[in-house]
Amino acid sequence: MNAYPVYLTNLDEQRAVVVGSGPSVERKVTGLLDADARVTLIAPDPPPQLSAWAEAGRLEWRDRRYRRGDLQTAALVIVTEACEEAKMRIRKDAREQNVLLNITGDTAQSTFANGAVLRRGPLVVSVSTAGGAPSLAVRIREKLAEEVGAEYEELLTIMNALRDPMQEQVSDVQARRDRWYAILDSDVLELLSDGRREDALDRIESIVGPTIMKQTEGCF
Repeated sequence: MNAYPVYLTNLDEQRAVVVGSGPSVERKVTGLLDADARVTLIAPDPPPQLSAWAEAGRLEWRDRRYRRGDLQTAALVIVTEACEEAKMRIRKDAREQNVLLNITGDTAQSTFANGAVLRRGPLVVSVSTAGGAPSLAVRIREKLAEEVGAEYEELLTIMNALRDPMQEQVSDVQARRDRWYAILDSDVLELLSDGRREDALDRIESIVGPTIMKQTEGCF
């Protein structure tokens, strides 16, 4: 089964439903909260951490089993643990309401698969085997984590601050692209990794110019 990779955005404006408990529910909820989703957990006996988050207002907890209508206004639903009858009902509701569905351990009945995710701030790297071998995806993520350190998050923050000034000051698309790649192909990441932030900023300024760099003051 081949998968088409998609990253969902603006989940803070949509509702994500998680049904069930089991060993994977805390990880699923955590991933959704990391993406700023509005999470509704439907479970009679969730792990203590999720109960604490519900009390703190980080998620909505419905202390019961799934009921018809629970997917109204939802963008997606993840089922971590449920009887076959409940899974059939959730599949039917999700299909009728065009809600994305993931059933843990049942790729054939799901409409999306979760990957092994590496986060560095807004940088997200996901590895998926389309449900075929999740452990392989985890091992690949672990290898990537050794290569993609915190310096990537810092560089992304800087590049995001440069985005509008570059658009305004460099009208030629190719010239703008060349500057972006010049930053990435320089030693900026190495400097950030070594804690030499000012040297990294000086290197970026030498590439984009002082006028553009000045417009980013106070942004990072």
